[in-house]
Amino acid sequence: MLNLRPLPWLAIAANLAVMALAYPQLTLAQESNSWMKDWAVQPGFALDVAVEGLNLPTSIAFVPEPGPDPKDPAFYVAELQGAVKVVTNDGSTLTFADGFFNLVISEGEFGSFAETGLAGICLAPEQGYVFVTYAYRHEDGSIRNSVGRFDTTPQTFDVRPESFQEFRWIFLRDESGESHQIGSCQVYENHLFVGVGDGLQPEKSIDLESSLGKVLRMTFEGLPPPDNPHFSDGVRTNPSNYIWARGFRNPFGLREAGGRLFVADNGTSVDRFLELEIDGNYLWMGEIGSFMAVSDLLIPEGRGVSQFDFYHSGLGFFPDEFNNHFFLVQSGDPQSRRNPPAILTFEFGFSERRLLSTANTVMEYRGEDIQVIVSATFGPDGLYIVPLFPSNDGVSRILRMTYDPSNAHPYPIYPADQPIQIMRESGCLECHSYGEPNLNATAPPLDPNQLIPRLNARLNSSEYEATLRAVDKLSREPFASYREARAQLLQLEGMDRIRLWLEQRLREPRFDDPGARMPQPNLTEAEIKILTDFLLPAVDTSQSDPEPIDDPELSLADRVRALLPNPMGIRHLASFLIGGAIIGWLSLGALFLAVRFIRRADRFTGNRANDKDS
Repeated sequence: MLNLRPLPWLAIAANLAVMALAYPQLTLAQESNSWMKDWAVQPGFALDVAVEGLNLPTSIAFVPEPGPDPKDPAFYVAELQGAVKVVTNDGSTLTFADGFFNLVISEGEFGSFAETGLAGICLAPEQGYVFVTYAYRHEDGSIRNSVGRFDTTPQTFDVRPESFQEFRWIFLRDESGESHQIGSCQVYENHLFVGVGDGLQPEKSIDLESSLGKVLRMTFEGLPPPDNPHFSDGVRTNPSNYIWARGFRNPFGLREAGGRLFVADNGTSVDRFLELEIDGNYLWMGEIGSFMAVSDLLIPEGRGVSQFDFYHSGLGFFPDEFNNHFFLVQSGDPQSRRNPPAILTFEFGFSERRLLSTANTVMEYRGEDIQVIVSATFGPDGLYIVPLFPSNDGVSRILRMTYDPSNAHPYPIYPADQPIQIMRESGCLECHSYGEPNLNATAPPLDPNQLIPRLNARLNSSEYEATLRAVDKLSREPFASYREARAQLLQLEGMDRIRLWLEQRLREPRFDDPGARMPQPNLTEAEIKILTDFLLPAVDTSQSDPEPIDDPELSLADRVRALLPNPMGIRHLASFLIGGAIIGWLSLGALFLAVRFIRRADRFTGNRANDKDS
């Protein structure tokens, strides 16, 4: 007799063993690129690793014309804990300098996101100077700011400095704080510009006797130029001799673009981006109202703007639609996790001296671990992005973003499907409020119970109809293209008129008003419909799309796919297990049928033998 009881368990065990051998190979393949799932980018963009193995990198500076040797420097990286690394043409990472200032780190200090350490790095190619900015622990125990200069080979630079000197004398009068210290540096017109935070002392920001809360301008020797706006006595320890602009809270971003200087300044509940003017007073004195009074772009919710760079057509590796766009780092809020680290992009008109678009997200952190983006800099072949902390696999990486639709990043940022998110990302909530009071609002609220009566009164007035007739006489764009839409608007009544007006307003804010100040939100048609339906709710909203699992048009495969769990890694495992289980049970079924056939064959053979014996 055949003993068949162990066979089902043996088959199941064999099936699971095969899966156990196969799945780790899939897991290892996924883990090698596990960092990729932490980031999402706009469709068509690709991400790869430029360099890895760093320790809390904070800033990056490219050599404009690297030397021909594989070991010549390609770019330098500043690390928070005091080291400067150099990445050579062949991709090697070497230590350029270390231990050149006193940094005392108490246990757990980085868990509280203290900013003490090496912050910025910039180059003067003709002289071969590498400038660094840092906050150090003074002999008296206080935290102070400083600028250092490494001397190397002009033009091509080197992997080791020839000499080093500090410009501590500029900051001797001021103690800094645990945050809001010195930030970025920028070489511009043969001078060094440095952004300095208020050191948690906002009253110092407009004080001409303090270096805090300022943008400073100095020679490459750390001396005050006589043409600075507050130059008086030439004494190198007098902060007023260095002041180029004042009234900043934490100007961590500083960059030249198009022959002009720009600053990204961290506020409390709102951040700002602005063009820097000589002798400008940007009014930070501890009150957010004065902080908001001078800016080119306000970024709500205090997202921690940091370093940035400017894309122009000469770079040539992004689509033309990104020409004249700034790429601004939003560090995010690592403690509350409410606003994730991201990179925002927006167009700036140099002749108009203002922004030409609202800020859109081009890259966003989606990981579960704490992360902060600190820098974004254009190199010769893409945008180099510097996350401060390691990925979830323990490896620190500088990422490179390029535009390559054929090898696009597998985790794209698709248009938002939630109206609040659309309003936030398109900039609507920078000026308007919705739901909750917005102390920063400069435009009427968007709540339907206020929006609809307001639009009803305006759009049904004789003054508005007269305005439309006047706009119809304009032959320039965008007014000519929207003449038919305005005519249709006059033919409608009630909510139909309001709905069409809102749709057109979201497409082109000036379609009926040459003086409209609302920026172009650059929404898709799907996003326009989502916002219109949300802000102008229909009377009957009870109907909704059926759940995918109940849709009779779905195939069996789609129904099964809808039941599978997320995230994708778990879904892959579930799919593998389900598929393996199905194959296993089909094998068991075939085995069961085979055994029954054997038994019947044995019984038939036995019966025939008995018949012969009889």
